[in-house]
Amino acid sequence: MSFYKSFVKNNSLVLTGQLLVQARSLIIIPILIKGAGVSVYGAYVLVISLLGLSFGLSSFGVGFKCKRFLPSAIGPEAARSLFYPQFFFQLGSVALISVLFLILSGPIKAAFFKGEVVFSIWFVPVFLLAYTAYSQVTDYFRYSGRMAYFTYATTCLPYASLGLMLLFYFNAGHINVNMLLAAECLAMVLVTLPILGVLLKEIGVGFIFFTLNEIWADIKIGFPFLLTYMVDYVLSAGDRYVIALYLSATFVGYYAPAYALGAMIALLPKVSGVVLPQLLSKAVDSGQEDKAGMMVKYMVKGYLMLAIPFVFGAALLSKPLLTVLANPDVAERACLVTPIVALATLFYGLNIILSNIFFVRMKTAELLKWNLLSAALNIALNLVFIYVFKSIIVAAFTTLISYALIFIPLFRKSRASLPFGIDGVGILKVTAASIIMAVLLLLIFPGIYTGAMPLAKVMFAVCAGTAVYCAVLAASGFFSKKEFDFVRSLVAA
Repeated sequence: MSFYKSFVKNNSLVLTGQLLVQARSLIIIPILIKGAGVSVYGAYVLVISLLGLSFGLSSFGVGFKCKRFLPSAIGPEAARSLFYPQFFFQLGSVALISVLFLILSGPIKAAFFKGEVVFSIWFVPVFLLAYTAYSQVTDYFRYSGRMAYFTYATTCLPYASLGLMLLFYFNAGHINVNMLLAAECLAMVLVTLPILGVLLKEIGVGFIFFTLNEIWADIKIGFPFLLTYMVDYVLSAGDRYVIALYLSATFVGYYAPAYALGAMIALLPKVSGVVLPQLLSKAVDSGQEDKAGMMVKYMVKGYLMLAIPFVFGAALLSKPLLTVLANPDVAERACLVTPIVALATLFYGLNIILSNIFFVRMKTAELLKWNLLSAALNIALNLVFIYVFKSIIVAAFTTLISYALIFIPLFRKSRASLPFGIDGVGILKVTAASIIMAVLLLLIFPGIYTGAMPLAKVMFAVCAGTAVYCAVLAASGFFSKKEFDFVRSLVAA
């Protein structure tokens, strides 16, 4: 029962933090678009995406063993020997990447931004070094199972950066990409310092470095997993660069808010990606694979219970919500992006949950193979069809195709590696309840999808739809008595 209790407790804690993070995402969109303009917002999205991609590549897969075995590490010496070698490796790698950015700043700006985005290249090393410190410290607490520290960091960072952005804006009377990057960098430093002190108190300072053989052994396992992450990054952010290539940064500003709204349901599987790997590792390492399979089953069931109605809700409410979050122009141009991305995110979320099984089984090459195929397809489709149709709607469709296709082999391979149950009847009940919810909303609010609704009415529609969906789902007997008893036992434990 301790595995299940930790599973529920840690998921609840991280979910709370991630809900606050998502709330910040919805706050910053109207602030930047209405305060700085669609072009500045689009430019900021492009720069942050490039920096995130660069940081993701910086480890070259080194650190995989630290993440995999830190949950079972006993004592500060064991944790220190896992943490410091990969930390110093990534620190050196980030320094080298920063130097390359400074040397090649001209070609990089021309290749990625077509000269449309103005920002200081000196923010690159500052951002990457700050992000390294933040990421390393938060990962230590994540994989050692201290979700309170992890949630503090991941929740405080976006609000600290938001507060600094507003401070810069009100002080200068305007905001630009340099100010936004400065806010992100300073926020990472401020958030990292308190928990860095906790880490150093726990494991001390250790000047422990990899040997070449150890680096190569970690890269062999970790690099395929890293490439899987990078492929996923390409799938979720690469379309923005193709849009900028064929259209402009302004069209990225149209696309990004609709994409962010449609992808909100990825919150739950991303929480599972924080909590599930270490709990599955502990269960598998202790020979309790039935418990590992049960956790995956409930994660899939809970996710679909939220994701399926979210797709229907996105189809109905995309235009009015984008009107509120951004402006009528963005809503008019991008309203179809939201429901398509929402459906794509349904498959994306399932892929995230299933990838945890590959992580625990250390089958990173298998995971990489299918992700590479999906990314190659996505890039090819974007390059061809965005060029032909000059439409951001095409990018949403290519995202859907890519995520849906990769789900099929991942599902089959993951169940062969760690058997887990699928509630097919439950999926049908969720779909039926979602359809009933959508039909009733259309009857009650005939013009709901036109965008001509005040915010209060939109919120009322959301609440009414949620109430109808929950009532229909409860009446259908979606949760069995055994599952209710299981949840009660966790609460009582």
